[in-house]
Formats: sequence, structure tokens, C-alpha cells
Amino acid sequence: MKPDDTYTKLAEQYCEATTSLKKKPRISELKRFAEAFAKIEHEISTMPLRKLKSLLVRTPRYTQTNCWWAEYAVAPIVFTLAEKEINRRKNLKKTRKA
Repeated sequence: MKPDDTYTKLAEQYCEATTSLKKKPRISELKRFAEAFAKIEHEISTMPLRKLKSLLVRTPRYTQTNCWWAEYAVAPIVFTLAEKEINRRKNLKKTRKA
């Protein structure tokens, strides 16, 4: 399953879960954000370990310096995803050894 499919399904599930709300968000409203997130996650999941570790070192600087507002906003998301990917790879390595 491609990352885009995963987040499209999540967006659809979210819409189904909010049926009791008066104004239900349309799938098209969430889909473009889900696709953008999926692209970020896919790029991070395919990065070499060295680049992931570099992201962990450099990303906090984007919240401490004057940078483009979009970089400032995405820094915590990228940091979290990079950290999760490194941990996923470590756990995968442990399971393969066992």
C-alpha cells in the first residue's frame, strides 16, 4: 500500500467518525493535507540513516533561529517523524537478530 493510500483511508475514517457533528468535513478538504503529510513521511522513511540523524541534529535550530515560517512550522513534524523512523529501524534490526 502506498503512503498516499494510507492517509486517504485515514481521512475517510475521520470523516466517517464525525458523522454526528453538524458540519462534516469533506474528504477533499482533508485529502490534500493527508497527501502532503504522506509525501513528507515517505521521503523521511526512504532517507539514509546518516541523513536522518543529521535531521535530528539540525531540526531544532529551525525553532530557535529566524527562518522561513514554513520551515519553523514543519520542524517539529519532521523531527518527530525522523525520530520514529530511526526507532523503527532499530527495532527492525533487533527483531531480525532474534
